Amino acid sequence: MDLLNVAVSVFGICVITIMVFVTVLLCSGIYISIKDLFKQYKHDEKNPIKEIFEIND
Repeated sequence: MDLLNVAVSVFGICVITIMVFVTVLLCSGIYISIKDLFKQYKHDEKNPIKEIFEIND
């Protein structure tokens, strides 16, 4: 029974490690996508006053 307890403990540690790794990957992916979204939004944002008074040649 002692070997079974060691095996279950090692399996539990591996599962917890994999869950933490997946959570970190998921959160970093969400963070990068939101950061790129805001960067694109700020890049696309135009000055409305300049747009109103802009003269098209």
